[in-house]
Amino acid sequence: MTPDTKLIVINNPNSPTGTLYDRELLTQISEIARDAGAYILCDEVYYNLRADSQPNAPSIADVYERGIATSSLSKALSLAGIRIGWMTGSSDVIEACKQKSKSIST
Repeated sequence: MTPDTKLIVINNPNSPTGTLYDRELLTQISEIARDAGAYILCDEVYYNLRADSQPNAPSIADVYERGIATSSLSKALSLAGIRIGWMTGSSDVIEACKQKSKSIST
């Protein structure tokens, strides 16, 4: 981690092990990101496949105020032809992403 770190990217469940991170580990990662003032982008595309086995497993968006969780239908449900995805996070994070998206598309 450097002072220039702006984003930490993780997968939950972890790829390739399939380990689903618990609240304690996500909190530790969040503390590191908070100290750096960084966002955490977490690919949670397989989250629902594993969360049933650990019903209290949180999303990064539940643990960290600058956490961004993304998912889609393509991978986990083998629906490659359907390009639908989503992200969750705090309203501030979502609004910042919308503004950035507008500036890229124009």
